Amino acid sequence: MEQKLLHTNLTSDEEMEEYLSEQQDEMVVEELRAEGMEIIDGEVIDGMGDTDTSSAISIQKTIDERKNEVFWYSDTNTQKVKLAIDNRRLLKWLRSNGHTLLRDGKPKTSGYYNISIIDGVIDKEDEDTMREMVHNYFEKQDSFLWDDKDAYGVYKKGKSGDMWCKMEVMSKLFNHSFNRSTYGYNVKVVLDRNYNYKTLPTLADSSDELYIPFRNKVVRITKTSTKLMNYDKISHKGSVWKSAIIPHDISIKTDKEEGVFEKFCRLATSKRKGVELRKGTNWTNQYETNEDVLKSLKTAYGYLISNYNHPSQPVAPIFMDGEAEIGLEEGRNGKSVVMGSMNHWKEVAYQSGKAYQSAKSSGGRFQYSNVDIDTRFVWINDAPEWFDMEDLYDRLSDDFEVSGKYKNKFVIPRDKKPKIGITTNFPVRVKGGSARHRMHITPFGNYWLTCKENNEESSDKKHLGKLMFEDDFTKADWNDFYNYGFECARLYLNEGLHKCDTSGIKLKGLISKWEDGKDDGIVRWLVDVIEEERYPEMINYPGIPRTRLHTELCKYLTGTPALKMAWGVDEKKFNKMLFDICKVLGYKYNEQKSHIGNTPNDRRILQKDKNTGKNIEYICINK
Repeated sequence: MEQKLLHTNLTSDEEMEEYLSEQQDEMVVEELRAEGMEIIDGEVIDGMGDTDTSSAISIQKTIDERKNEVFWYSDTNTQKVKLAIDNRRLLKWLRSNGHTLLRDGKPKTSGYYNISIIDGVIDKEDEDTMREMVHNYFEKQDSFLWDDKDAYGVYKKGKSGDMWCKMEVMSKLFNHSFNRSTYGYNVKVVLDRNYNYKTLPTLADSSDELYIPFRNKVVRITKTSTKLMNYDKISHKGSVWKSAIIPHDISIKTDKEEGVFEKFCRLATSKRKGVELRKGTNWTNQYETNEDVLKSLKTAYGYLISNYNHPSQPVAPIFMDGEAEIGLEEGRNGKSVVMGSMNHWKEVAYQSGKAYQSAKSSGGRFQYSNVDIDTRFVWINDAPEWFDMEDLYDRLSDDFEVSGKYKNKFVIPRDKKPKIGITTNFPVRVKGGSARHRMHITPFGNYWLTCKENNEESSDKKHLGKLMFEDDFTKADWNDFYNYGFECARLYLNEGLHKCDTSGIKLKGLISKWEDGKDDGIVRWLVDVIEEERYPEMINYPGIPRTRLHTELCKYLTGTPALKMAWGVDEKKFNKMLFDICKVLGYKYNEQKSHIGNTPNDRRILQKDKNTGKNIEYICINK
């Protein structure tokens, strides 16, 4: 025993104690054998057949555990004996150490994904991480265990002679392939206790509470409180994804001082006062807080922080340019900064609007190929002018299907799927009312654009005083940032998504849709007719003859012959546009016929002309 100690590399008292204990166990075994006893199934049996169950159970247990960890063997089927790996036994070892599979719930067609669940943390595994797990485990074990046939020792030939040493085994493990071609379908057989999305024991948010894991604590947010909790207090509720653990130590903020990010959001949603400033006056004095829009932003941010997907109310928050004129969209108003900050809360899949492909295009089915099994947010940044909400309808309402080139297709159930957020400088096109209800629009002001136009930076002392999320973002700044998110989450839990006044945005959307973004004044003329009640007979049933209203539009377009010609020959298109304007802006279009349907044809009001006897179509509109 003393000789062996000279060849060990013991770095701590704990290791020394463990080593001595193991040596003591080995000595006990040798002493028992010298006395004519053997250890069989955890019992000491002497020559008379008597047993001593109290002396060797723990020793036998240790021996069995170590032998079960041995998945290497001597391959004697070759001319030269080789060290080989038994993949089936290796898979069993991985299973016993937390390795398992995640499937999407379709047993015959689904792919599988290697994951591990260790100490309440779920992590994605691949060839490299699996090799690292195995290598690191055995690297920590003492070298002499490979010299012991009752431990890791494996004879190179027969049942005596030299054994494979630790270095030889570690080299084999380091170079072993852990890809799917190595295992084939064996992985599904051996790792039979696998999970799908529905059975995976994850810590889940609900409609009235959410959990946010940090490095030191878990934050639990309800309608009435925000509390820090130890991980052991919520372990019974499920495990957490490793990617969901925010790498910061968190504390609950007690003061009301405005943080850097909070100030950025307030200014980004601020509005002009509508008064001209005297020359030399600081331009920032022209802006004031827009509480209505700010509340829309805060509830949208809280909605995105939560991982709960309401089964009947799926929504995509849309941050867009709220003040730019048609054709003059510039951006740079802070919406991408706010939406992009979600990357500090959860796993995000980024989608470039410039590279976005419509669902109907050939490459559309691979649009979300970068979505992974632990993705919790999809950000479509800088959505193009032609972007249509209909592309997202299925992904918002149903399960989230992911198809990628050279990778397995998988389906994330709707209660586990990532949320979707959009930033754009253009009004989002919508064809139907169903898709419109899936939108939550927050219009951003032009404070930060004006800042740029005045050759100033957001990091200047007169604004924020520092760059957000960069090196000068202190621990206190990070704590302020996350606490502001907690505030947003609580506001959302209590009030849901706050819908601010988006009439200006909706008007821009109608112009974009019906006038191809040119703003020829047709939509604005009709809106003005309705708002100002320019034709009093329109208000009362049966209303105004459609032909007369169409004629009045053509009179308005007298100065633009091409437009007059275009709209003068298409009265049906005019009617569809008028119906769409009413639906989007909340006006009542032929409300007396609403029980029949919700299309222009369903709501037709026909009256016979007393002179001609012909049916005349009327339009009755109320604000």
